[in-house]
Amino acid sequence: MVNRPLLLLMVCAAALAAAPACLAAPLSLAEAQVRVLEAHPALEAENFEIEAAVALAALARLRPNPVLSLEVEDLRWSGVDSRGTASNLGVGLEGLNAGIARERGDDGGSGPDDAEWTLSLEQPVELGGKRGKRGALAEREADVARARLEVTRFNLLSEAALAFVEVLGAQEECALLDAARARLQPLHEAVDAGVQAGKYPPVDSLQSLQIVEQLGLARRDAETRLRVARQALAGMWGAASADFDSVDGALPAAPGFPKDLAWQEAAKLHPLYREWDAVLAASEAEYALARAERLPDIAVTLGYRTRGGADASSRGWSAGTDGVGWTGSDESGDREHSVLLGVSVPLPLFNRNRGSIAAAQYRMQSASARQQAALRELERRMNVLAVEIEGEIGALTEASGRLLPRLREIEASTLAGYNQGRFNAFDYMQVLEDELELEQALLARRTRLYQAVVELERLSGRPLAAVSEAAAK
Repeated sequence: MVNRPLLLLMVCAAALAAAPACLAAPLSLAEAQVRVLEAHPALEAENFEIEAAVALAALARLRPNPVLSLEVEDLRWSGVDSRGTASNLGVGLEGLNAGIARERGDDGGSGPDDAEWTLSLEQPVELGGKRGKRGALAEREADVARARLEVTRFNLLSEAALAFVEVLGAQEECALLDAARARLQPLHEAVDAGVQAGKYPPVDSLQSLQIVEQLGLARRDAETRLRVARQALAGMWGAASADFDSVDGALPAAPGFPKDLAWQEAAKLHPLYREWDAVLAASEAEYALARAERLPDIAVTLGYRTRGGADASSRGWSAGTDGVGWTGSDESGDREHSVLLGVSVPLPLFNRNRGSIAAAQYRMQSASARQQAALRELERRMNVLAVEIEGEIGALTEASGRLLPRLREIEASTLAGYNQGRFNAFDYMQVLEDELELEQALLARRTRLYQAVVELERLSGRPLAAVSEAAAK
């Protein structure tokens, strides 16, 4: 982004504050839609959902983490202390033998060095392709998030087009009323002058003034509708006020319209139908994962175990006719080392995942039924819009082909008679008022027609021109 000098920004801000509210060039439909797509938070939210789904898809394809465990057994700090005193008296070949002896023994007890230590590593092993099926399910859920982004994007484009048509219709109504006022105001002045000259009765001046003032009131109402429509359109990209003066375009008499089109096939092009395709694919992936989870996983364990031997010691002394003696001994136990290898398998005696399989199957059937329901609703709404559009086109064709040309012919004859002095200005004003009412009615019909066209394009998933070309082929 280019940084502009601060002074230039201040000058621009001051100029905008002092200038009228709307100085921008006419806004096109494409530009309006681009603004909506660039600024609407709903798209940002859907993009975050996609990123979250992608992250979960990457997580789903990872292997289970191994489990490291350490166990200590026979951890004791108490030993066995044995003491004893003995005396003896005996007669032998060598004579009389007498003495006393005392002995103390200790088995050494057990401490951390003598405990049994086991260090093991357990690795769960998924069977039945669960990891791949889990990843496939996560990918399908990411596809659902992408499809929802497309639905949101398409709906925003359609809403922007509807708001744009509303602005365009109000804009054309203002232009129509301005043109009528430019024609009627001089005629009112002529009627007023004729009344003052005594050529017309005073009531003609009052009636012509009534026509002009009603036209002014209608112009103010049209201006209000235009401001509301412009604000509604600008609000779609977050603008506090309309930052454009007018929109670029016109509402033609009637668009091309296919009368005999299979709307059910057209509905399948709608992003909503493709979203349900993604939902159905995700439910099928969920069902495949549930079936794979019937097979229990195993866990492989590899470990190392060491066990210490018991230490023992004894001390003693003796005294007798033979003399005094002292004895002592120490024994140290050796450690034992071993390698552990194990496999554990859950026994599917009570839970065979039948409930999850049934639930996934029902959800898959539900997704299919919901897709058909969405297709039927799209088809129903398109059929209704098709009837509405066809009726509006017929009415516009009738009014534009017969009523409006006839009224303009009357207007031309009245103008000629007015110039020849056979009709007064008020008579001509009444004809122009009738013509204006018909043109306003036709403009309202064209606005409704093109809003219905936009809605039909939204439901069919492509422009009506493309639908017409497909129907022609």
